[in-house]
Amino acid sequence: MPKIVAQIRQVLVENFDNQAIFDLIDFGADYLDGTTYPFGYTIHAFGRPIFDGHLHGRVLRVGILDPTAWVRLGLFFVKGADALALSLRNPFDILALLDTLQASLRHLATSYAERGLTIEAHALGQKVFSCGAGVRSNLMTDRFGPTAIHLEAIFRMLSSALQAAKEAASR
Repeated sequence: MPKIVAQIRQVLVENFDNQAIFDLIDFGADYLDGTTYPFGYTIHAFGRPIFDGHLHGRVLRVGILDPTAWVRLGLFFVKGADALALSLRNPFDILALLDTLQASLRHLATSYAERGLTIEAHALGQKVFSCGAGVRSNLMTDRFGPTAIHLEAIFRMLSSALQAAKEAASR
C-alpha cells in the first residue's frame, strides 16, 4: 500500500501546478456561487465519516467529524508513504511545496472573498479555520489573504485526537 500512495502523490505533484490548483479552486467557488441547489458532501475513512461539508447561505461549513481518524489518515500518508522519498529530495523541493501551499491558501481565500463566500472549518464544536468574505486575517501578515487560523482550537483538537489514539493503542 505505501508504494501505491507514493505513486499517487508523485502523479499529483508532477501534473498539478499552481495554475491547475487555482483553476480547481475557481471552479469550485464558481459552482458554489451560482448553485441554487442544496450542496453537501461527506468523506468516509476507516468505515465511518470523518469530514463533511454543507453550504449554508454563503458559508461553506466544513466539519472534521473524527479528529482521531484525521490524525490517523495524516500519519498514514506520512509514515506509510515514506514522506522523505516523496519528491522532497532537497530543501528547494520543500520550499516549493510550502510556496504552493501558501499560494493555494491565498488564492482560496481571495477567490471566495471575491464571490462573497466564506469557508469555516469546525472540529469538536469549535471553529479552527476560516477564510473568504468577511474574514479578518489573524496571522499578522496578508500573505494568506483573508484567512484566520484559530491555533488554540487546533491544539485542543489535536490534543484530543492524540489522546484518543493513545487510549485506543493501549487497549
